[in-house]
Amino acid sequence: MLGGVPHPNNAAMAGGAAAAAAALTLADPHAADRKPEQRQEEEKRPVDVKEEVPASVFDHLDGSGTGSGHEVPRPKAGAGSGSAATSPPPPPTAKKLPVIPSPHDAVDPGHADK
Repeated sequence: MLGGVPHPNNAAMAGGAAAAAAALTLADPHAADRKPEQRQEEEKRPVDVKEEVPASVFDHLDGSGTGSGHEVPRPKAGAGSGSAATSPPPPPTAKKLPVIPSPHDAVDPGHADK
């Protein structure tokens, strides 16, 4: 839809940006030397909480229902009676990689660099 719209000249846009930067530098040459203003930390006043959460809510959150307030240990991955389809595949066996000779060994296999 906007295929026929003319595009601005890139050199003219770069020149305009350089001119704007030069004007800002001439207006305040030491602007980059100053630190930005620090935010004033206000003294925080305490907030009055008018509602309390009963302890039974926390027991329901962890799902244990014991009411101890401690986290229940969870089974580790792979432990227990999981099906074979969900267990990870065994690690591949380590194969000995072929030895590739260096260019010097390829030319002179009987040299005494060892």
